[in-house]
Amino acid sequence: MSDLTQSLARISFLVERALECVDSGSDPRSGDVWWVLAASTLPAQLLELEAAVRPGTVTVAEAPILVGADTAAQCLGLVQAELASWDWDRLDRDTLRAGARLVLDVSDLLRLP
Repeated sequence: MSDLTQSLARISFLVERALECVDSGSDPRSGDVWWVLAASTLPAQLLELEAAVRPGTVTVAEAPILVGADTAAQCLGLVQAELASWDWDRLDRDTLRAGARLVLDVSDLLRLP
């Protein structure tokens, strides 16, 4: 088990990695301006979520292994796995609201072609 703040650090790394993949031009989504614009909001959402988290209040399941993060979709899939490990029932209202927004946006980004 790890602290929610450690989980957020892993998610932040994965979001940055997803944006790097797209910026490199090698990712299939690199040419999709709308996808890139939507994905570029994720770091700001993470800041809002980090501000709402009270350290040590919630633990999460063991971290997913950060392998296979070679495309934006793979990185965001790992973000989903990380978010799925959270104990959502124990989050306070502000953290839950910010986290749910992130979950929905990551899910939408993964559904876009």
